[in-house]
Amino acid sequence: MKRYFNLKTFGRIIEYVKTEKKWLLPLLFGIVLIIAGLIIMVTILVGNKKSRDKYAELYDMNDTESAMTPFGTLPDDKAGGINAVILGSMGNCFGNTAGNTTGNGIGNSIGNTAGNAVAGKAFKQLKEIAGVDLDRLMKEYPEIIGWIYFENEDISYPIMQSEDNEKYLDKAYDGTYARGGSIFLDCESSKDMSDPHSIIYGHNMADTTMFGRLHRYLQDNAYYDEHKYFRIYSGTSCFRYEIIAYGEVPDNSTVFWTFGPEPERMQDMLEEIKNISLIPMEYSYVTGDRLVTLSTCTAEGDMREIVCALCISDD
Repeated sequence: MKRYFNLKTFGRIIEYVKTEKKWLLPLLFGIVLIIAGLIIMVTILVGNKKSRDKYAELYDMNDTESAMTPFGTLPDDKAGGINAVILGSMGNCFGNTAGNTTGNGIGNSIGNTAGNAVAGKAFKQLKEIAGVDLDRLMKEYPEIIGWIYFENEDISYPIMQSEDNEKYLDKAYDGTYARGGSIFLDCESSKDMSDPHSIIYGHNMADTTMFGRLHRYLQDNAYYDEHKYFRIYSGTSCFRYEIIAYGEVPDNSTVFWTFGPEPERMQDMLEEIKNISLIPMEYSYVTGDRLVTLSTCTAEGDMREIVCALCISDD
């Protein structure tokens, strides 16, 4: 069979274009760039939408009629019955045991009941203001350690924590791939937010999901006036934070050090935050204070946007 097209023919076509139709090569190159750009854009948009939809599923999942109580998702009329069971169990424990056994039994019963009540209060509050059944989610996905909720803003996501700081860069709360990743607590931070300084990371998404809204603090100081507060719900508490500083720091900043329970370099970190903050930072560390730094990326690869906040109440 005669071949009408071969490498020699292709070479002649290229030579003809180079000599007679020089304008055609830039045009073709431009068309290829446009097509490649469109493909990349569509891929990003589809990826972002999938990430948004993944987190939208959380609210669908939480759309239940169950009332949150200190005893899980039981209706109020059942909760009273469980109260009676607990009191009865305490009575049996007291009546049937003696000495240390009695003391331990009563202590454990009271301690467990009180712990459930505290957890129930935090769970119920989040359920009321954000429609989130955190109790259920934490049981279903053990690496959810809490929930971050901005007052007057729609930053509202579960906080994840794994054994490293890589997993949730591109994973959703359920471990599936998500271009936007997750909001996650530094792997070396205490999950109950009890450290003097905790670090929470999230991507700076162009569609403003995850921590995509944090850049607004840097763009307009007036934004801060209406967005000073956020809350973090853990398994047993609701912590309310007031933002005290924000700005940009290098990715090797002391701000990203995890100090644990002993803040030996805390003052050095605070001095750096004070120096870069776009608002006056009038704060000095006091033993027992708890701060959290929210961190996201910038257009410059070696810089990070940070928002630093002080815990002002523990409900």
